[in-house]
Amino acid sequence: MPVFRYRAVSGTGEIVEGDMDADSPEVVIERLRRSGKFPLNVDRSTGAMAPSAVTAPTTKQLWRRVPTLGGLAAMTRNLSTLVRAGIPLDRSLRFARESAVEPPLRQALERVVARVQGGVPLADAVQEQGADFPSFYSGMLRAGEAGGNLDEVLEELAAYLDRVHAVRESLRGALIYPAILLVMTLVTVVVMFVWVLPQFRPLFADLGDDLPLMTRGFMAVGDFVEIWWWAGLLGLAAAVLALRYRLRDPAFRRAWDRAKLRMPRLGRLIADVEAARFARTLSMLLRGGLPLPEALRIVRDALSNAVFRDTVGAVTTELREGGSLTAGITRSGIFPAMAVQVIQVGEESGHLEGVLAELAMSLERETDRAAQRLLALLVPVVTIFLGGIVALVIISVLGAFLSVNDLAY
Repeated sequence: MPVFRYRAVSGTGEIVEGDMDADSPEVVIERLRRSGKFPLNVDRSTGAMAPSAVTAPTTKQLWRRVPTLGGLAAMTRNLSTLVRAGIPLDRSLRFARESAVEPPLRQALERVVARVQGGVPLADAVQEQGADFPSFYSGMLRAGEAGGNLDEVLEELAAYLDRVHAVRESLRGALIYPAILLVMTLVTVVVMFVWVLPQFRPLFADLGDDLPLMTRGFMAVGDFVEIWWWAGLLGLAAAVLALRYRLRDPAFRRAWDRAKLRMPRLGRLIADVEAARFARTLSMLLRGGLPLPEALRIVRDALSNAVFRDTVGAVTTELREGGSLTAGITRSGIFPAMAVQVIQVGEESGHLEGVLAELAMSLERETDRAAQRLLALLVPVVTIFLGGIVALVIISVLGAFLSVNDLAY
């Protein structure tokens, strides 16, 4: 008989883990519920690999498409409306699948429908889809199913996804002009080195080593770009793939994320973004009825920075041992001072979820202003860089002409 590893919440709110012999995950879930436990996760235990082991990602995994936040938010709101109208869950899921526009989301919902029709709870069916749904999504659904307010939880999820999607779209819109300017800069530099400078080569052919050093250097760069441009593109693509692959290694990802947090200006912005995500997600989960330790576990998976994930994991362990949320995040030193103070007030007053929601709004406004300031600085920096390159090329050509005149006289 297969062995299944489970995690569940006991009647006292504690997280319990263990192994159970059963014919299927559904049998394990039913036994846990009969014993007064609330199942969180049930996986088949193979014993072949430690939980921290990392497998090499395949090419398909590296480039696998997942549903967008906008599409997921629209589907979640439609599903909330259907469930609130009293339509059975499997039919509601089928209607939501038919209304979904994105193929990855339709495929994921098709698998979810099949699992729900087979008797699997919605939260478990969603969790099985992996990266197709955010990590906190299944946790909120599980809380909604346990509390009998699935429609309200779905509406809360849709509103949260809409807010996150709006912030991302705002940043993308602000990045359009700097991105266009950067591309035009690169195109201008390539044109200068590959087409403009070679036009002067016949004029300078007789000078040889008498050409100024800067002119000879630019000529060499132009020759290299003209001949080996394809190697540069291949090298860039290989570097991107190698970085994506290496970021799957927890140790490398941790070092990479720690280095980003130490960057001037940008590091503080990243920390504020992660703190805002922490506050918003934790507030939503607490309002959904999840106990704080389990909510923190889900929040940890929702964060993108490995240093913040490690910190939240350590805080979760401290909470189970009798510690406090405020003490844990204060000791980490990576949360903004304002966030620490606000969380302390919420923890002492007993209104942590409401305080966290206000904190998230404040941090989101601040990060939006900081991002706009950084983007405003990016435009003149790129413009000055382009002007500097053009000026150096012109100086090198003028220097070569002056050398020609010196030899003529």
